[in-house]
Amino acid sequence: MKKLFALVLTLAMVLSLSACGGTKSENSSTTSSQQTSSGESSGSEKVETQTVKLALVVNDGTPLAIACQKFADDVYEKTNGQIKIEMYAGGTLGTETELKEAISLGTVEMVNLGWSLLSNKFSYSMSYIGYYELDSRDTMNDFFSGAEAQRLYDAYEAMTGVRVISTNWQQGTRHTIATRPFSNLDELKGLKIRTPAGVTLDLDAWTSWGAQPTGMALSEVYSGIEQGVIEAVECPLDYLWTYSFHEAGAKNLMLTGHQLYNNLVAVNTAWFDSLPADIQQIIIDCADECGDYQTKLVLDKEAEYLQNFKDAGVNVVEISDEVKAQLKELVAPINAEQKAMCDKELKDMGY
Repeated sequence: MKKLFALVLTLAMVLSLSACGGTKSENSSTTSSQQTSSGESSGSEKVETQTVKLALVVNDGTPLAIACQKFADDVYEKTNGQIKIEMYAGGTLGTETELKEAISLGTVEMVNLGWSLLSNKFSYSMSYIGYYELDSRDTMNDFFSGAEAQRLYDAYEAMTGVRVISTNWQQGTRHTIATRPFSNLDELKGLKIRTPAGVTLDLDAWTSWGAQPTGMALSEVYSGIEQGVIEAVECPLDYLWTYSFHEAGAKNLMLTGHQLYNNLVAVNTAWFDSLPADIQQIIIDCADECGDYQTKLVLDKEAEYLQNFKDAGVNVVEISDEVKAQLKELVAPINAEQKAMCDKELKDMGY
């Protein structure tokens, strides 16, 4: 009788435990459903609220800076305040060269820089988007989002721990502002022009045209023009206007239209991989959406910036198609040679 009583008691305990287990499972399911309905993706951890840095070299007020602030605001809203991005414009956290090092080290989590981001490890990579190399914005977008560019992004990440997450931030067409005008190759000879620091293609291209290029941080250009160290700089119209180079003495704007260009949003890989997958996707989606927004801003405002220069008394010089063809012919072998060299670098790395 005692044995029978013990058996019944044991069976009752087992059934009770099973019932408790079922209740726990149902509660877990309900919690997951509640998280999903409140805007948090099920299956990912909630991250601790954190503030991260987004660094730019362009000034506040440019289309790029405006769109980057929108990007920061959108990420904050869509992550329910978990990721707060603080934007630092105008090179306040360093020159472009310094920012490439900072994001690799993780002292800056995010940057928005031009394709030349890659040039500190692949010095010949600019040849893929070299002067007069891309003939339309559609061609440019196809390249930046295509397999050839991804090959470079992957190799760069392997070398630096920096991942490119968004590629559709179009700059305006690049032109040239100078203290003296030119409209042909003879007048261009000897021009002392600033080019981005550490970018081989720019130095070689302008040299092939008879100019005297000097690598220099964008933040140093204004004083360089004032002091006569350089006579010219090439950039999109919004950069040229917001940096006020015409006030430093560069009163001639040559519409060389020598390069089409995109900016890239890049992140420190270790930081980015520490985030849940849904938070990563929010950041990527916001970056792409704001890239489209920035592109519309910059292209819509190009005519306005050009008029601003004219109203400020700047001499605007049209460069003829014939002269552009001469410039393209001179630089084409440089683009081809450096592209082959970059391709070899990638193959040697296994990419």
